[in-house]
Amino acid sequence: MVGFASGADEGALLAWRAAGGVAAAAVYVSVAGGLARWFPPHERGLSQAALGGVGGALGESTAFFLLPVISIYFASGWRQATNRTAVVVAAVGVLCLVFLRSDPSPERAAPKSPFTMRMLADPRLWAYTFLFSAFIVAIRIVQPWISIYAADVYLATGGSGLNAAVLGGGLLTVVAYSLLGRGVGCPLAGKLCDALVKRGIQRPIVAIGWLVFSAILLQRMSTGPTATWAVATMACLLGMSINLFPLITAAVSDTYGPEKTASVVSFVNAVAQISGATGLALSGYVGMSLNTQAGNSLAEYRGIWLSAMAGVTIMLALGAVMYAVAGQKEQLGSSTYATAGRSGRG
Repeated sequence: MVGFASGADEGALLAWRAAGGVAAAAVYVSVAGGLARWFPPHERGLSQAALGGVGGALGESTAFFLLPVISIYFASGWRQATNRTAVVVAAVGVLCLVFLRSDPSPERAAPKSPFTMRMLADPRLWAYTFLFSAFIVAIRIVQPWISIYAADVYLATGGSGLNAAVLGGGLLTVVAYSLLGRGVGCPLAGKLCDALVKRGIQRPIVAIGWLVFSAILLQRMSTGPTATWAVATMACLLGMSINLFPLITAAVSDTYGPEKTASVVSFVNAVAQISGATGLALSGYVGMSLNTQAGNSLAEYRGIWLSAMAGVTIMLALGAVMYAVAGQKEQLGSSTYATAGRSGRG
């Protein structure tokens, strides 16, 4: 963050941004693997959703609201505000180094068999990868655009000035999308997933249901809601539904074991982040190409929300197909084993 704040040209900014992406990915992967070992199977949904929900909500609130406020009112621009935020991040890192362990037991947990290239032939891995990617595509498009959309709603309907509209849109997004939707809704959804697993409903099925709901919400956003209460409600529901990628992390732990969670999630997350970045890059172009209403600042968002819906739908379809293939393969293996067992008894 300090390097990005001190970047003097486009090349330096891009290089430091890439380095920040590496650091952020390393943090999520390692913490997700740690949670897989810290919490028992019946609490995996809640623990992983709390990481992605509460942790993500605090991070978003800092990045999209607190940092701009510091930049405007307490610092001389975004560079100084970014440096101050970097000091806080570094302090949190020191606290983690002092107080956190890799495993709750005295022994250090080392993966006996981490991710290998042979796992690429496993349809379950690709099912998890595509479903995880569906969530990340939605996040990458909705996360930066929802606050801008809310600000434009204030400008178009409330007669607010630019500064007031930006502040109002940012505050609405932080409260509705981040704090309520992601910070409160995700842990509750994770707890619900744990309860459904006890009833025999597998986590990928729950995740597929949330992705379908997310696609419906994005379609509704494409109709251009302008009432503040409607935007806030949609932001809250989107904040919960599209940020439930930790359910896939929990499913990875169920399938491959806690010790292998971090290494498998590192592959899944890498593919998903590439998909999400591609979706974000395309969303702005699609938004402008579908902006056919001159003078309507909200019309261009129709393409943005529809591109998010399309990305979610495509990844969801791929994930569902691979999940079905994995189920058929498992059933075939079970029937073959049973047939061999009967032959052996004969």
